[in-house]
Amino acid sequence: MVQHETKYETERRLKKMTQKERLIGLDMDTLQKQAEMKQHAAMEERAVQHDDDTNALLVYNHMNLVEIATQSKRRELEIEVREFSKKHLGKDQRREYDLNDPDMLKKERPLRENENDPNLGVSAAQKFEGEDLRSKESMKLQYDQQRAWIQSQMYEKAVEQEAERGQLAEEKEIGVQVNNLRGAIEKAEEDARKELRSKMTQANAYLSDVKKAKEAREKEEIQEADRKELELMVDSAFLSEIPVLNPDGSVVSKCKSLDDKIQGKHDILAQIEMNQKLKMHDAEDQFEFDQQSEHTRRILLCMDHEKNMRNRNNRMSTADENKKLAEEQRARREAEKHERRHAQVGNIFEDS
Repeated sequence: MVQHETKYETERRLKKMTQKERLIGLDMDTLQKQAEMKQHAAMEERAVQHDDDTNALLVYNHMNLVEIATQSKRRELEIEVREFSKKHLGKDQRREYDLNDPDMLKKERPLRENENDPNLGVSAAQKFEGEDLRSKESMKLQYDQQRAWIQSQMYEKAVEQEAERGQLAEEKEIGVQVNNLRGAIEKAEEDARKELRSKMTQANAYLSDVKKAKEAREKEEIQEADRKELELMVDSAFLSEIPVLNPDGSVVSKCKSLDDKIQGKHDILAQIEMNQKLKMHDAEDQFEFDQQSEHTRRILLCMDHEKNMRNRNNRMSTADENKKLAEEQRARREAEKHERRHAQVGNIFEDS
């Protein structure tokens, strides 16, 4: 049954409340107490949870320590079991080991210790004529001697091979030195040949220039003498004839007059000019011929150089082939020695 408060009770309750409480319309003390109660309950719950976690951690650590101790004890027991098995439960300590012993025959004593074994009687049938009880020792001694002989042979072969390798290395070094010396000699010879060619070329060029200058000077002197002679013949008052140039190029004498003197002079000058042009043309032909000769000489020098290089390459290829052949022969000898060294050797003391 719901009880409704009266107007008087409402006014009384509102008088007890502050202005803020009357405006909000809530009981702040009650709310504060409820919040404190919730905080206190949460703190208690956290404390209980912390205690539970601590107890669980302690239990977990304790269980880990117990498990570690258990595993350690188990390992110790397993080690003791293995040691006990190795010491007391080996196959050589079984009752049936004598039936399966692989060294049973080695451990057995011989049927006869010596020639005068007291355990053997007439009925034992263990004594025969010509029997050698030390045959195994004799065979072992023979095998040891054979092994020592084979080792000595191997040592001698190794010494011989080392000597051969040293000799081959020395021969190779001598070959390298000879090739280097040959190359140095060829290079010096080639340099001397080049220097000689250069000097010969310079000397020939100098002699050619001297010869050309001398010929030009002689030609100029002859031309000058001819010109002076013709001028003298034309200008001389004591000569009644003058040289006249015919259309065919021949020169004839003619009685001179004033016009003839003038015409002869002009003809002579024209002839001189023509001779100079012919000489210039001859000089150009000679220069072209000299250029062609120089070009031909250079081509011949290049051909000679190419021939020398080809011969040198042939010598080098021949030397390489000889070196390869020597290496193949050396490898073949090594293979034969290796085959002889590792060949099977029979028992040299065996009876045939």
